[in-house]
Amino acid sequence: MKKVRFTISDFMNEIIKSDSEYFKLQIGKIGNIIFNYYIDKNLNKVELEDSSGEVIQFNLNKSNEEIFMDTLIRNKIETEAEYWRNIFFTYINNLRYKREEILFEKNFKNIEKALKDGNKIKIKYHNY
Repeated sequence: MKKVRFTISDFMNEIIKSDSEYFKLQIGKIGNIIFNYYIDKNLNKVELEDSSGEVIQFNLNKSNEEIFMDTLIRNKIETEAEYWRNIFFTYINNLRYKREEILFEKNFKNIEKALKDGNKIKIKYHNY
C-alpha cells in the first residue's frame, strides 16, 4: 500500500475534518475519492507557509495506487506532498454542496438518472 503523507495549513485541516464528520467519511476515504476526481483536472496551486500546519496521512486504495505513479509521471509532478496539497486545496475551495457532489458523485449521477427516467426515489438523510 502506498502511504500518503503531507502537511496542510490549519485552515485547510479544519475544513477537511469538518467534512469528515459531516459526511461521515474518514479522511483517507476523502483523499482517495478526490484523487480519483481530480486526476485529469487542473489544480489550484497553494504554498505552505513556514512548514506550519497539520499532517494528513492515509493509504491509497489499490485502484488509486495503480494509477498514482503514472499520474505523477504524466503530469511531471516533482513533489508528491505539493501535489496532494494542491488536490486538497482545490477540493476545499468549493462550497460544501459542491464538495458533497464530488464525494458522492456516483449517488448524484444515479439520482439524476432516476429523475430523468421518471422514477420515484426515496432519500434518507443522516438517519432522519
